[in-house]
Amino acid sequence: MRRVLLIDDDSAVRDTIALTLLSLGFAPVSVGSAIEGIERAERDPFDVVLVDMNMPGVDGLEVIKAVARLPRPVPLIAMSGGSTERDYEVLTAALGARVFLVKPFRRHDLLAAINAATSGPARNATFA
Repeated sequence: MRRVLLIDDDSAVRDTIALTLLSLGFAPVSVGSAIEGIERAERDPFDVVLVDMNMPGVDGLEVIKAVARLPRPVPLIAMSGGSTERDYEVLTAALGARVFLVKPFRRHDLLAAINAATSGPARNATFA
């Protein structure tokens, strides 16, 4: 079973996505902040990381940067409900996210995003 780290500050959204992941056969680990997500990603192996971009304090971009620096590549999926898709697609792709999801999204969109993010070799971005 593939492990998915789900990082989102909205508990209702997080719970809904986690239940959807479970129904699709994934093993989600849910956390409510970017700091918790970074700590879990550094400590435990995951097959994919799903991260909300708009969180208070440390945001999704910082998570992407931290995960991209891990010694083991982990595919990243960025998601947001309050930003323009094109802006975040360009930015997150440059930082290492493979896919961007606009909330709200459907079950089949989530599965397609995970399949797209995990197909091919994972890569990590390089930061100056």
